[in-house]
Amino acid sequence: MVEVRKDQSGDLYAGHFHAIGTVHTNRVNLFCMQPGKERHIGTLIGGSRRNAQQFDRDVEAILRGLAMMDVQAG
Repeated sequence: MVEVRKDQSGDLYAGHFHAIGTVHTNRVNLFCMQPGKERHIGTLIGGSRRNAQQFDRDVEAILRGLAMMDVQAG
């Protein structure tokens, strides 16, 4: 299982992947920070500000999935 860490600002990290919050509570930027392959993957936008906790769980699951695929690819 891949560990997802959260820093004090609420940004998430798993393996080479980072989910960085924006000024909007329902938006997160996804980055791959693998040395030599750094890139912005995309921006996730939650459908509703009322379901912010579900959006946070979804972002964590996506981040964990990306990191697990990275580990399997070796």
